[in-house]
Amino acid sequence: MNIRSRKVIVVASIILIVFTVLVSIALLEWIEASQTYGFPMEEISITKMSFDMTNKIIRVTANNTGTNRSVTIGEVQINNVIQTSVNPMLPSRIEAKSAVTYTITLSSLNNGQQYQVRLISIKGNSWLYTATAPN
Repeated sequence: MNIRSRKVIVVASIILIVFTVLVSIALLEWIEASQTYGFPMEEISITKMSFDMTNKIIRVTANNTGTNRSVTIGEVQINNVIQTSVNPMLPSRIEAKSAVTYTITLSSLNNGQQYQVRLISIKGNSWLYTATAPN
């Protein structure tokens, strides 16, 4: 191999490395932009779950911690059972940087029992929170 062939290989290798780095940077920028503008992640935090034992009600507060998109809750489950007596009615939108308290009326509510609430968005994302009813 002569010196000219080696120079061509070195230059081609440098061009290939630069091209790979530029494509990687462009891909990362696209991913960040799509999460911010086109395909944002749904960001819900269940911050509170309280019990009204007399009226057989569970209240669940959910905060949309996202900065620019609302999240629509399409289903509420308690202990893996879909709930139909939910206020506000479903589907229910939670605006960005806002909170909604869901009031769920059950047929029975037992002292000392653990209850797991699952909020499910219309996009299929879900959030869990577990609390124990007072004794």
